[in-house]
Amino acid sequence: MSPLLLTLLACRPDPDPVKPAPDLTERLPQGAVRAGVVTDAAALFGGLSAEGQLGDVKIYNDRAMFIIQGDRPGDYYIATGGGVVDADIVRPEGQPGRDVVDEWQTMAGLGRLQRPETITVVENGEFGRAWVRVEGGEVPMALITGALESPDFIPNLGLQITTDYILSPDSPLLEVITTITAAEEDVSIIPGDLLIASADAAIPWRSEAGFDEDADAKSMIVNGYLGTRNEGAWGMVAPAGGVLATSAAGDLLRSLVDAASTFGDTVSLEEGSSASFRRFYGVGDDLAALTDDWLVRSEAATQTVSGVVEADDGPVAGAIVTILVDGAPYTVAITDDAGRYEALAPAAGVITTAAVGRGTGLHRDLPVGAAPYSPYTTDTNRDAALASIAEGALPIAQAEGRGVASAESPDRLGVPATLTVRAADGLPFELRLDGGGDGDPRLDPGRPYGRAALGWTADGTISLPVEAGAYTLLAWRGQRYELVQQSVELAAGEETVVDVTLAAAYPLDGWMMGDPHSHAAPSGDGGIPMEDRLLVAASVGVGLHFGTDHDHIADYAPLLTPLGLDGLLNTVLADEVSPPPRGHVNAWPLEPGQGSNGGAWLWWEREIQSTDEMFAALRAQHPGVVLQMNHPLDSGVAAAAGWSPGNVNDSGRWTEDFDAVEVLNDGQHEDYFAFWLDTINRGILSAPVGVSDSHRHLAGGPGVNITYLHMSPDPSAYSPDTLRDVMRRRATIASFGVFLDMDIVPGTTLTGAGPHTLTVTARSPSWIVVDRLLLLQDGVEVARVDGVEATFTLSALQDASFVVIAEGDSPMTPITSGLPWAASSAILLDLAGDGWTAPLPAIAR
Repeated sequence: MSPLLLTLLACRPDPDPVKPAPDLTERLPQGAVRAGVVTDAAALFGGLSAEGQLGDVKIYNDRAMFIIQGDRPGDYYIATGGGVVDADIVRPEGQPGRDVVDEWQTMAGLGRLQRPETITVVENGEFGRAWVRVEGGEVPMALITGALESPDFIPNLGLQITTDYILSPDSPLLEVITTITAAEEDVSIIPGDLLIASADAAIPWRSEAGFDEDADAKSMIVNGYLGTRNEGAWGMVAPAGGVLATSAAGDLLRSLVDAASTFGDTVSLEEGSSASFRRFYGVGDDLAALTDDWLVRSEAATQTVSGVVEADDGPVAGAIVTILVDGAPYTVAITDDAGRYEALAPAAGVITTAAVGRGTGLHRDLPVGAAPYSPYTTDTNRDAALASIAEGALPIAQAEGRGVASAESPDRLGVPATLTVRAADGLPFELRLDGGGDGDPRLDPGRPYGRAALGWTADGTISLPVEAGAYTLLAWRGQRYELVQQSVELAAGEETVVDVTLAAAYPLDGWMMGDPHSHAAPSGDGGIPMEDRLLVAASVGVGLHFGTDHDHIADYAPLLTPLGLDGLLNTVLADEVSPPPRGHVNAWPLEPGQGSNGGAWLWWEREIQSTDEMFAALRAQHPGVVLQMNHPLDSGVAAAAGWSPGNVNDSGRWTEDFDAVEVLNDGQHEDYFAFWLDTINRGILSAPVGVSDSHRHLAGGPGVNITYLHMSPDPSAYSPDTLRDVMRRRATIASFGVFLDMDIVPGTTLTGAGPHTLTVTARSPSWIVVDRLLLLQDGVEVARVDGVEATFTLSALQDASFVVIAEGDSPMTPITSGLPWAASSAILLDLAGDGWTAPLPAIAR
């Protein structure tokens, strides 16, 4: 059977007349449904991805809510209206929204979207159903054509597209019927759907594969997501009685952004003919809410699967229970406060269940019920999220630290132990707990980064529920501090308290620790909420966070106070401009802007003629901006331009108009550093920076990939102008574990023949061992001293550059297997004082 059930347009009746807009702020009773244009912001709901605005269309009942974007520019990667941009369950009073939908769109072939010309509320719910119709032509997905710099990659086929959204009372499923008409020529298309959900708050789940993203799933009923903290379930659901399928057509989309997609069979249409395909978009308390409704609509024979998940301390609320049919995951139910779960399953087949009560293993020192923050939702919803982060809100039940049920007792979980760790100075730190193992990847979302648990605290104390057993505990605060590692034995039902002292190994006189490249929820591949990113940064010793989300200008500053981070951390408004053909570039510090994605420079909406032009446009839009070349030889400008020492192969993709270069990215530095040295010694002066480029909680090594900035270490003293001054002076040190204490500030220009004396001390805690210091002149090693202290003589017969490097031969265990390394910005020697002259010829273009 086709995954997209095709029917003839002629089989559908004409719509009813347009109805007046009802009150969309009202909570509906059972049996009611409603649709209308949003005229009151109170009708909109919050969540990590929430972006609904006045003028959009809301369609909802007593259990599910959807926002259909009006004919306006949208946020994230699809500006086109007519698709679903927000979806959530109807939550109880006192519980902020949890929308995770970035984009939910119909496609008439890969990357061919509907261009809305009219959006009509056909039925407002007065007569038993709500019906919204979107009519228009087609438009290419600009993210694809922009990424390929090929405007004609998705040709215009002259299609006319009508999408009907129909919601019935008491249902979590929004029926979606898309009718495609070949208005101008014979066509063959592959209809499909694209769901981009925030991986920061949702875990992919598919029928047959469950949580295992690598498993095959050939006959799916649901392709979607389960909230990481039991916030709900979102998914594309098969037409009644049908199935969904994935396709190789989604590979390009997945290479650009994390997404779930479904594509049907190829449909051939003669000019003037039409075809429709049906499916559902669903949002429910759990996946069972979606599959139960689907089975009823399919008029399938069913059986009821139910049970109570218990432990020695009583019933377990918030456990994940997978219902399997003939050994394959069919759906997931979440237990209620009484530990009870219930779901429908097909009458045929052997039913088994498996309960999991581990939770995410990611513990933030936040109040119960804290909701994620969205930069694009309404002021009211933002305020509600901030209040919940500061004070808490109505919680969502989630079983934590209870392990995985056995096959013999599938409804029996364990009693958690409690681990409390306290830092003597009451300052932020990160906790890592190693031990245990993963369960079946289809049934268990898995341990965070292979660890039993991770935690972050702003006030020096954190408590977390953990499965009973033996573990290795690690408390640390980044590369400037000593760390604590010890074994702990945790008993079920008991609390173990561990006090730790995390002493600073050296002072930060006149230097700020920054990380000028990290990501969170606004990035399509962020993998971590905005509030978590700030907690992680503060916990690993970073004083200045840079919000370099892909193609977003998202302001993190409102989160500092509710998180308790005032005076401990500050944040820089930034944007990672990420055109694949030209390389990724960070832009900072910025000012809040207007328009899609916070006023970001949306490269996919522009025809870029050259990288020089792109950089000039960024400087025009953001006066005083610092432009940073990211991972230059890996999806960076240098790679795009075909750089080799002294040469570039494609001058149209090259520019010399940059201010900073990542010489260190996630522990990788050899090739990036060589690129920077070559450009410096050919007269392109820039500051070296070290970055984590972290996209998740641990990925990218936050805390040991650092840029030391020559400015006050007090986060409260930060200002954009101070940061600009640091970069103008190129006063930076790129550091993988080591601080270079130098009596000449890196980036300084010296005049006169000298000789000039430079004293250097490499500073680090005891778990980071530095073995030598090196001096490079014009990119070539001219001195090497074993140990952590050296005095170098800076002299030359002509203008020269000098760079100091620290190296270590032992891995920085237990944090990373990488070897210690640091590099200073170049100290320039201008012999005559008439302006520094580069020792090497300019790059040939």
